[in-house]
Amino acid sequence: DLQAAFRRGGGASGGGAAPVRRDVGRMILDILIAIRNYKNGAKPWHEILKYETTKRVIIKDPALGLIRWLAILLMFMYLSIFRIYYNKAYMETESVTGMVQTSLKAPDVLPVPSQLAYCNAGSADALSVLPCVTGPDAWVMAPSSGGSDLFVATRVKDVLGSSETKSFVIEPEQYTVGITYTVQALSFFHNTQDPMYSKSIEELDTTLVDGEGTPYTNGITRVSRFDIITVGTLLHAAGITDLDNAHDADESVSNRYDGLVLLFNIECPMDNSGTVTTCEYKVDHLYQSAGEVFVSSSYDTSVAGGIPTQERRGILIKFKMSGTMGRFDLESLLLAWVASLALLELVSLGINWLMSYILPFRGVYRMLMYDESPNFHELREGSHKAAKAVDRLRLERLSQSGHIYHSPPDSPKLAGASPVPVPMPAPSQVSSARSAPGKLSGASPPAQQQGSRPPSPQGGTAMPPPSPGQHANLMLAQQRAMGVDPRSRSTSPHTPGSGGGAAASEGARSRCRRSHRWLTSPC
Repeated sequence: DLQAAFRRGGGASGGGAAPVRRDVGRMILDILIAIRNYKNGAKPWHEILKYETTKRVIIKDPALGLIRWLAILLMFMYLSIFRIYYNKAYMETESVTGMVQTSLKAPDVLPVPSQLAYCNAGSADALSVLPCVTGPDAWVMAPSSGGSDLFVATRVKDVLGSSETKSFVIEPEQYTVGITYTVQALSFFHNTQDPMYSKSIEELDTTLVDGEGTPYTNGITRVSRFDIITVGTLLHAAGITDLDNAHDADESVSNRYDGLVLLFNIECPMDNSGTVTTCEYKVDHLYQSAGEVFVSSSYDTSVAGGIPTQERRGILIKFKMSGTMGRFDLESLLLAWVASLALLELVSLGINWLMSYILPFRGVYRMLMYDESPNFHELREGSHKAAKAVDRLRLERLSQSGHIYHSPPDSPKLAGASPVPVPMPAPSQVSSARSAPGKLSGASPPAQQQGSRPPSPQGGTAMPPPSPGQHANLMLAQQRAMGVDPRSRSTSPHTPGSGGGAAASEGARSRCRRSHRWLTSPC
């Protein structure tokens, strides 16, 4: 009755607590069944401490096996080479922070304006031509102050009232840029104070590369704690071959006239130990950009004509640092492993789909992969056809667990003889066994009638034979599974020869099937 109530009410309650209640109910039901089986000689802890697992189907198809092993190989390569070796998936990582300082220095000797094509005093055959001027380093890099943004002036426009004066700065390409920085993983260094998580530029090997990743042989000069690079080299690395070429936003003027913006990326990859030992410089040109700033040389409002200001065009260089540092973390490694297993499971799902719907033997594959249950709607209605299907299933499970034998214990394969079927009891014997289980005769193998255990085919001792009452129930299940209905030739044990007794017995069996008591014992 508990089983019937549990199965009827298992899915009645909704919400997230329903699965928990079903699990608790299943546990209580298993304990009660174990207590009931204890009365029949079973050990209850064998039922309570049982282990449940999935069943796998082995399909002996070389083509499918080859696909599976290829998928395993690809998964192993992805995990070991790409995820672990290349991406350092076994590390807990942290992005680095860089504190960049910059400076600008003029060359020792600058050319005179008459030697320059963009100056009025020169050949004046450039796209844009203006008078040329120069000044100290601080004046050329104004208004930048040596931080992560550096400005190199190429053209200035002095404005005082309504008057404007434009001029080019002499050869800013020959100026040199000094770069220094410290790379640090703030959280790791703060927690451990390990110097491997804080590296200065003096401890790093640096390389300048062009847009295609080709390194410059003599692009960087290390002077003390500064990397020295010429402005012309930075322009070349960004793909700007000449400042006098037409500007990409306005082709009527040159790059020198309008200015441009460069993105200077400092990329510091993590090595296998979790720190950084090398940094790579890569310069990108921001498309259709113009470098423009404003400065004021005086704040005296009493000056006639107003406050003089200066519009400056030039090369605006923005420095950005990227990279990671890390330390070994088991959780990260397990997460990478689980992700790889999930990819393998997706491959298995794809193969199963091909087996079910595409491949030539899909019908055979589906038969091996899926088990179809009896029709539970017919079972609740007391259908004899559904009951026979359940009896066949129960008989198959009992045979697999060793509770019944389809052949004598001595293996016919070893003895070289044909299998001997289990003798089936006559209908009258079955009826007698149900009323008096201990008097069943001729229904069990000879070894069981003598009370001795049959020898196991592998040696040793086989499982003990079932009791006469259990054996009668099993024989009845065998008869129903084979399509033999003992009810057609049997009479009720209480009223022999009475047709009314047979009808009453059939009604009791039908009520038994509808109440689900057949799930634990035959009706």
